[in-house]
Order: sequence, then structure tokens, then C-alpha cells
Amino acid sequence: MPKGFTESEKQRIRKKLIERGREHFERFGVRKTNVADLAREAGIAKGTFYLFFDSKEDLFLTINEEFDKQLQREAARRLEKSKDPKKTLREFLLYVFDLFDTNPMLKLAADKEEFERLSRKIPPDKFKAHQESTRNFFTKLIKKWQQEGLIRDHDPEVIVGAVKSLYFVFMHRDFIGEDIFSEVSDLLIDSLVNHLVKDNE
Repeated sequence: MPKGFTESEKQRIRKKLIERGREHFERFGVRKTNVADLAREAGIAKGTFYLFFDSKEDLFLTINEEFDKQLQREAARRLEKSKDPKKTLREFLLYVFDLFDTNPMLKLAADKEEFERLSRKIPPDKFKAHQESTRNFFTKLIKKWQQEGLIRDHDPEVIVGAVKSLYFVFMHRDFIGEDIFSEVSDLLIDSLVNHLVKDNE
């Protein structure tokens, strides 16, 4: 824990680093973001930055985790109130795709080079914990839907893997082709949703 600062100062500095980090990552990406610049704009020495975050990649992960929590809250909100699971699940997946297409931070997370850099620079246990947090949330949600008879009785881990595969499809949209990517993603989402969600009888 940072020494020499009051609790309110620690909170203020951390908040400032997160704010400046988001701005710099959105403008320059992770690789070109400079720790010295972030520290200066937060009013601290460069070395002090590392009392708050292990690296700029760690800062990026912290910011990205907040986006993940927002997505989880949005998923729970939409799905809990749904009377049409098939329509709601499809719309939610399309909503996530749209976020990855328009939100600068999420676009970075879906960039192949940035993703590979993050996986190398962040300690493996921390990177794994970040990935498992999202997986555990969706696994729990899927099990709940299965108990309610809304989703077919497949292994929840397999379903989560199928949903995650859509994320990697997005990461390789340039390989698929920008001119047809929208149609391809729609087809994949429809196929997955139609297979998973039971029709009302």
C-alpha cells in the first residue's frame, strides 16, 4: 500500500491515474502510453506510480475490469427481466459486439497485438483471474437459466466457451473481411442462440 499519503490522497491519486490512463490508452494504445506522463499528470513521481499499479498493463486491466463489471450488470439487468430469452440473449450479444466496435477501451482489448502484449506483461495468475471472473459470472447465469428451463441442458462450460469464441471471431474480423463481418457475426449469434434457447411450447 502506498506510504506517505493520507487515505483520501491515495484515493484521489488512484482515481486520477485511472482517469488519465483511460484517456491515454484510448488515444495511444497500451504500448505507446508512457508511465512518466501518467504520473506527471496525476501529480506524482514516476516511481510512485508503481506503488499504486505494478505496470501500465496492470492499470489497463484495472480499467478494463470495470467495463467487465458494467457488462455483467447490464447482462443481469436485461436477462433477469426478459420474457423472451431468445430475443434478449441475441440482443445482448449484439450489444456486446457493438461495444467492442465503438468503445475505445474494449476495442483495445479486442486488438490482437494489444491482447498478446497484455497476456505477456501481466502476471499469469492475475491475467487468469481476470478471465475467470467473467467466465464464472456467465457460468452462474447459464446454470440459473438451465434450472428455469430456458436454456438447453448442455455443459455450462461448453456454452461459455461458445460465447467466448464470438469474442475471438471479433478479434479476427480483418481476416473474415470487413465487408461481410456484420452478416457473419449475425449468422453465428443466431445459430448459437437458436441452438441454446428453448422455444416456448
